[in-house]
Amino acid sequence: MTASRLQYAVKRYDAAIAILETHAALAQGDAAANLHDAGLVDAILEVLAARDAVQVALASRNHIAPSGHLIRRVKELDSLLNQHQLLINRFVKLADWREVLNPPNKDWWWAMDDKPSVPLHDRFDPFWQGLSIIFLTAAASLLAAMSTRFFRGGPDELGLSAILISSVMTLLTAGGALTRGGRQAIEHLLISLKVSKHLWDELACLVSLLLLVLMALSWQALPLLSHRYALVGNEALQRERLVEAREAYERATQIDPENINAHLRLGQTYEKMPDARKAVERYEIAIRSGRLPEVDLLPTYNSLITLETRRRNYEQAENWLHECQNQLPQQLANCAIETLVKSYLTNKKYVEVSALLISDRNKFSQVSNFGHYPPGKRYQILTYLGQAFLEQKNSAPAEQALRQAITLIETNAPAHCLLAQVLEQRQELAQAKAEWELCIAYGSLKDPEESAWMNQARQRWAELGD
Repeated sequence: MTASRLQYAVKRYDAAIAILETHAALAQGDAAANLHDAGLVDAILEVLAARDAVQVALASRNHIAPSGHLIRRVKELDSLLNQHQLLINRFVKLADWREVLNPPNKDWWWAMDDKPSVPLHDRFDPFWQGLSIIFLTAAASLLAAMSTRFFRGGPDELGLSAILISSVMTLLTAGGALTRGGRQAIEHLLISLKVSKHLWDELACLVSLLLLVLMALSWQALPLLSHRYALVGNEALQRERLVEAREAYERATQIDPENINAHLRLGQTYEKMPDARKAVERYEIAIRSGRLPEVDLLPTYNSLITLETRRRNYEQAENWLHECQNQLPQQLANCAIETLVKSYLTNKKYVEVSALLISDRNKFSQVSNFGHYPPGKRYQILTYLGQAFLEQKNSAPAEQALRQAITLIETNAPAHCLLAQVLEQRQELAQAKAEWELCIAYGSLKDPEESAWMNQARQRWAELGD
């Protein structure tokens, strides 16, 4: 029963195709064929209905395989039907018949409409839409980066205003392009403005690009805004309003981490507060940037040496000292070696003093007798070295260093005071008494250290007698 039903359906389909081909031949011979020719329209609809019957018969075969001959014939007839697609679309509007019959989507013969050609100006709409998404994503990323910088330390009026304006613009554009409600609102606006529909995607892309340009310009303006905050910090620092200065400089460095001057001034602010750890962090950022003005290098190195010395981080202080000497060979005498040496002496780190000063000497041994330092600086170094050897009870190198210092500046008291103690260690009391006399003669009561040595000198001079 099923096989005979399929045979009947194929036979009907075959006959319908034959009739259609006859009408097709007549239509080709008559260029002015009536588009409302009822006979031709009926022939087309009969072919489509016959194809429906074939499909129904195939679907209801109850798992009985149709013969190969029938399957091959259906394929051949389908091919012939496809060849008449232009004719069918010329005389029949398939969309109207689909509304009447509502065929399944898989019934391709009811969907042989001519595909409408996409206008040239609309062919690039997916491209414009993709570009819009890229531009909006980039703009949102820049906005997020700027927001992070502005709000890291808490918002202020200026930063809040800038971010609020940018955020509103980005949200309006991105929300309109990426949400259904936003798209509908934009469509209503474009319709009210009488903008041609085929320009909508191009216009949306243009607006997204303008937003991205605005975000990029805002990003490029961050250094200017950072400079403005730095100026506020400079004024506050000059007036010793340290908290206000710190807040301004912190805001400047958050907005533009490359603002080296703001890092430097923030370090100076922390040093005055005092907060040695944070000051060192900011000074190091300024030094390591490689963009610190030369005029600021020496003060910054000396601040780092001083701060690390106060923190008893002596190894790092020595590293900064040596870096200062290497980077600023023309200003060797001004690197703050005294700060480090005095701290060593105060904390009775005499071995460290001698090691530091001797290594310093050997480092520049090509210049005889500390030629890279002026006499006053050389005098100080030799005096410190003599004191370190004295405290280690190493009298020979102590005497040598102190006598070299006296050769440089004979009228300074410290070397005489220390040499007197060295000579007493060696029981050379007559020479020691003479040095005590010179200690008293050249000493200054205004200097606490020299004043203490003068008191000691008077006492020892009296005890030594004649």
